[in-house]
Amino acid sequence: MVTELTEKIKSSLKDAAKKLTGFKKRAFMAQVTIDYFNSSENPVFVR
Repeated sequence: MVTELTEKIKSSLKDAAKKLTGFKKRAFMAQVTIDYFNSSENPVFVR
């Protein structure tokens, strides 16, 4: 699955991740990875 993420979506995901901590942040990042990166372990937007 290839999904084009706009800069606005990337910014929103980064902002949401910054506001979370601990297991909630890890769960959020895991779900985003599954939804947008076909379960790849290194989502590009996190860097």
